[in-house]
Amino acid sequence: MKSSRNLILGQFVLKHGAVANLGMPGMTMAFGAADKTMLSKAKEGQKVRFHLEMIKEQPAITHIEPGQ
Repeated sequence: MKSSRNLILGQFVLKHGAVANLGMPGMTMAFGAADKTMLSKAKEGQKVRFHLEMIKEQPAITHIEPGQ
């Protein structure tokens, strides 16, 4: 998945494949970060691995790390 981030809104924009645990097909979409300190863990255009969970009825990134 390729990433970009919006530090003002506290979001990552990810171009991702299917997200099985949420039944979501592949797409490009903005996701909020459950913990805003995670925004420093990914750089623009970097491939990442991430985990999404529903928080307050919205998909949010709960884990992100550099990918290959």
